[in-house]
Amino acid sequence: MSQEQKAKEYNRKKIVIEITETILLIIFLTFFMAFGWSLSIKNFLSAFTSSFWLLNGLYCLTLLVMITLLSSPFDYYSGFYLEHRYELSTQNFASWIIDQLKGLALTLVFGLIIVEIIYGLIRSFPSFWWLITAGILSGIFIILTKLAPVLLMPIFFKFRPLSDSDLEARILELTKKLNTKISGIFEMDLSKKSKTANAALAGIGKTRRIVLSDTLLNNYDHDEIEVIMAHELGHHIYNHLWKGIFIQSILILALLFIISLSLNSGVTWFHLKGIYDIAGLPYLIFISMIFSLILLPFVNLYLRRLEYQADQFGVSLTGKKEAFIRALEKLSQQNLSEKEPNPIIEFIFHSHPSISKRINRLLNNY
Repeated sequence: MSQEQKAKEYNRKKIVIEITETILLIIFLTFFMAFGWSLSIKNFLSAFTSSFWLLNGLYCLTLLVMITLLSSPFDYYSGFYLEHRYELSTQNFASWIIDQLKGLALTLVFGLIIVEIIYGLIRSFPSFWWLITAGILSGIFIILTKLAPVLLMPIFFKFRPLSDSDLEARILELTKKLNTKISGIFEMDLSKKSKTANAALAGIGKTRRIVLSDTLLNNYDHDEIEVIMAHELGHHIYNHLWKGIFIQSILILALLFIISLSLNSGVTWFHLKGIYDIAGLPYLIFISMIFSLILLPFVNLYLRRLEYQADQFGVSLTGKKEAFIRALEKLSQQNLSEKEPNPIIEFIFHSHPSISKRINRLLNNY
């Protein structure tokens, strides 16, 4: 099997399992509400407490655990089995389970906070809760983006300052040219879990830092890494992060407004006590999933345009088009991405343009 055939087979299986999981989750949420299971669980939990907040928390934790159990076979197949089957993972099962538990803990914590905020505001401000919630959720997202490199990412990976002084000098020179302040350049021990390579400019303000995986440092020359980082800095120069936050905030606002218009129908259909009834949470998740699925292709279309813009910036800044093309080719092979994916699949699911399109554009335009 050629590398491209292997990549196509791998990515096809990943997409099939993602679609299957999504369909089953939608079916689960539909049955969960339609057959009164959600209401039954809420009534059962209400026997243990009369507190609005505690009941909401218990129900939220119960639902999230149930969804996690439903998703766990798919997570194992896609996140562990396929990664080993196609020789992309170096992580043993015990380490993978620990990471899954860490992810579950974070999901439970942030999920609980968000649900308590939403239902607390629905009860207190039934007419315009969606507007307040959108502002709060956007603020939370900004905070998490700021804290990600110093609080969230270290939960899963170890970081240390970059030891390659020559490469460090090259990258710092790029940041000086662009008047971009960073808190440091760090190496991430990705090789303990994966053979893939990655680089990022993570964080906001004082937490902004450059992160390079050791798998990148060990397999790419300095010119290739320099132009990759110029690409990442292009995202910063063009304010792609803040544009993304703005668009996400608008989409959250639109979603919550749609949910607010649908809540009274949900109360009638599912025999809820009111729009603030926590038993309606699966209904909110269902609407959110459908909303996200409809918008997914258009969000990815926008993200692919940003990648082209960052490609052009990186090459223009460094003048190292050949090095960038080499890096893209190597990343495609190392990360087992398809050079020429099915156009429909690319349109719907891919947040980055295909490698072949990116290289062709570099050759023909820059």
